Amino acid sequence: MRLFKLAPHILVLLIILTAALQAGGNVVEIVGYSRVPALAVSMLDDGSYVGIVTWIDVKILKPGSGIVYVSTEPLSDIDLQASARAAVLIASYLAGKDPFKYDYLVSIKSSSPIVGGPSAGSAMVAAIYAALTNTSLDPFVAATGMILPDGLIGPVGGVPEKAIAAASDGFKVILVPWGQSNYTEVRYVRQSIGPVSIIRPTTVTINVNELVSKYGARVVEVATAEDLLYMFTNGAYKPIEAAKEPFLTASEERILSSAYGNLSALLSTIVSSTLRQASLIKDQKIVSNINSLITYSTRYNNESRDLYNRGLYYPALSSLFTSYYIARFAQNLANAYSSQDPVTYARDYISQVKNLVDAYRSLLSQYTAKSFYRVSEVYILPEVYGRLYDAWKNLNSSIASINNGDIIGSIYYASYAEARLKSIDVWLQLAVLPGTDEVSRDNVGKLASWIYSYAETSLAYLESLLSSIGYQNAAQQELEVVASHAASLLGSGDYLAAISLSAEVILNTTITIHNIFSINMTKLGEIVRGEVRRILADLGSGSPVSARLYAQMGDYLLERGQITQALSLYEQSLLILRIAKLLAQGSQVAVLSSAGEAAINETPASPAIVETTTNTVLPGTQTVQISRSGEVLPTLSTIMLIAIIVILLSIATYIYVRRKHHSLGQG
Repeated sequence: MRLFKLAPHILVLLIILTAALQAGGNVVEIVGYSRVPALAVSMLDDGSYVGIVTWIDVKILKPGSGIVYVSTEPLSDIDLQASARAAVLIASYLAGKDPFKYDYLVSIKSSSPIVGGPSAGSAMVAAIYAALTNTSLDPFVAATGMILPDGLIGPVGGVPEKAIAAASDGFKVILVPWGQSNYTEVRYVRQSIGPVSIIRPTTVTINVNELVSKYGARVVEVATAEDLLYMFTNGAYKPIEAAKEPFLTASEERILSSAYGNLSALLSTIVSSTLRQASLIKDQKIVSNINSLITYSTRYNNESRDLYNRGLYYPALSSLFTSYYIARFAQNLANAYSSQDPVTYARDYISQVKNLVDAYRSLLSQYTAKSFYRVSEVYILPEVYGRLYDAWKNLNSSIASINNGDIIGSIYYASYAEARLKSIDVWLQLAVLPGTDEVSRDNVGKLASWIYSYAETSLAYLESLLSSIGYQNAAQQELEVVASHAASLLGSGDYLAAISLSAEVILNTTITIHNIFSINMTKLGEIVRGEVRRILADLGSGSPVSARLYAQMGDYLLERGQITQALSLYEQSLLILRIAKLLAQGSQVAVLSSAGEAAINETPASPAIVETTTNTVLPGTQTVQISRSGEVLPTLSTIMLIAIIVILLSIATYIYVRRKHHSLGQG
C-alpha cells in the first residue's frame, strides 16, 4: 500500500516539475534556414593555391538576442566572427528585421582548409537574408567578396582561382566584387641574362570572364549588398532604381540663407578689427602670419559667395565657416600679441570658450530626459552633439598646448573650438522646423543601442581585417576611446549623444577600410553616391535634411576632385539615411542589456532547439522537437502523459498483485 499512498504526491511533484521545466526551459525555435555556396582558396603542398567551393549553412533561432555562433569545418585560423556579425546587421537591415530578436547559427564547411581574408562575407549576407525572409536563392549562383559596414562589397584575392572552381562545379553565375572581373595580380618571372638568372615581378591582368566562359558560366560584378541579393534571388529582390538629387525645402533654404548672411556680416567685422589690431604689433613675424591668415580667410570667403550664388547653401556655409575660424584665429593672435601678456590673453580666451562649451552642454541637456522626440531631432541633434564633442576635444588640445608653452597652438585650437560651437546654431534651427512625427524615448533608446552595436561590430571588423594583413592603424585606438564614450552615454540615457559618437565610429571604420582595401576611390565615390540617391528617392520628402546637406557637400567635393573628402560626406549621408529607413520601417530594435552584451563575447550553454518544417502550424499538425543530432525528442506534455500512464499502470499492477496474493492466501 505504500506505493498507492505515495501516488498522489508523485503526481503533484511531477506536475510541479513539468511546469518548472516549461517556465524555465531554454527552448528556442528555428524559424529560418538557408544554404549557399561561398568561394575560397586552399594552399596545395607545393605552395600554390587552388579555388574551392565551401558551403555556408545559416539557421535563425527565435527568440534570441543578436548572438552569432560561427563554426568551421575543418577548423580555420581565419576570424569569421566579425564578418558574420557585419553580415547579420546588413542582411537584417535589408530584410526589415530586428537583428536582436534572433540568434544566428552560421556553419562553414569545406573539403579542405581554407586560407585568406573574410571573402565569405557577401555569401553570408545572401544566406542570412534568405533565412530571415524564407526567400529561395538561385542554386546556380555563387559569390565571393567582403561585406563592408556601409553595405558595399569589398575586393578579395584569388578571384580567378575561385571563379574556375565555381564554374567547374556547375555554377553558371559567379558574383565578384566590382572592378575585379579583370583581375590584376603580381607574378614572378624567371629571366636569364647570359649566365645570370634573375626573378623579377611583373603585373598581369586576367579576364576572369574568359576563364569561366568555356564552362558555360559568366562573371557578374556586384557593388552593393542590394546588387548581390538581386542576382541571388533572380530579380525577386529589387533594389530601388530611381535616383534623386539632394534637395532643400523653402523653409530649410531660408534658415541656411539667414545663417549665411549673419556669419558673413560677423566675418567682415572680424577681418576689419584684426587688420587694425595687427598694425599695433611690433613683431613683424607675427604680423606676417596674421596677414597670411587673412589672405586665406578671404579666399574661402570668396569661394563661399560663388557657391551661395549657385544655390549650394551647405557647401557655401562650410566654406564660410572655414573662412570664419581662420579669421577668428588671426584676430585672437592680433589681440594676444598686441596685449601686455599673450599668455594671460590666451588663458582668458580659453576660459571663455570653456564657458561656451558648458553653456551649449547645458542647453542640450534638456533633450536628455524628453519623453518624445521629433523625428527631425533624432536626425539633427546627433550632428549637434558631434560638433559639441569636436569643440570639447579641441578645447582640451588648447589647454594642453598652453600648459606646454605653445601660445599660438593654444589660440588656434580654442579659435576652432569656438567656431565649431558657432556652427551649432543653424542646426538647432533646423531641428525645430514644424513636423508632426514623433518617436518615443524608449524607441530612441533602442535605436541608440542598435547603432552602438553596429559601431562595435564595425570596430571589431576593422580590427579583424587589419590583423589579417598585419596592418597597424593608430586611428583604431582613438576609435576605441570614442566607442567607450558612446557606451557611457548610452548607459546614462543620453541616447542622442550616444548615437552621435557611435555614428562617428561607424563612419571612420568604414572610411579606413575603404582607404586600405578599395582599388578605385573615384569609382567607389560614385557607387556610394548612387546608394545615397537611391535611398533619397525611396524616402522622398521624409528624408532627413542632414543627409541631404551632406550629400550636397559630397557632390561639390566630388566635382572638385576631392575624392576622399567627398566619400566621407557621402558615407555620413548614407548612414543617416539608413537610420531614417529603420525608423520608417518601424523597426522595434531591442536594447542590449549588459548581460546580453557579455553573452555575445562568451559561449553560452547550447539550448535545446525546436525545429518546425514551416513557420505556420496548420490545424491537426504538431510541432516536432529535434535535437542537434537530428533525433526526434518528445515534448514535455508527452513526457508528462507517459509518466502518468506509467504511474497508473504501476498502481493498477500493485493492486492486482495484492488482490491476487490475498485470494491465494484465502484459498
